[in-house]
Amino acid sequence: MTKTIKITSVRQPTLMGRKLAEGEIVELDNDTADFFIKNDLGVEHKSAKPKKRARNERGHWRSDDPSTPEVNEAYE
Repeated sequence: MTKTIKITSVRQPTLMGRKLAEGEIVELDNDTADFFIKNDLGVEHKSAKPKKRARNERGHWRSDDPSTPEVNEAYE
């Protein structure tokens, strides 16, 4: 089973080698989610699905274009 967590810590916790930003919404297994909540890294988030990463035509993840700060191209 999984839980959806909203990251509330500015400490940027790491998940599978990737730093998570404050305000990011991620889906985690129950044990990991409980660890994040217990250590004040995030709170359970029930109202939204996690964002889906955008992919290019070759199937690789797209990166965000820093010249457009109002749009995050890395997510659909």
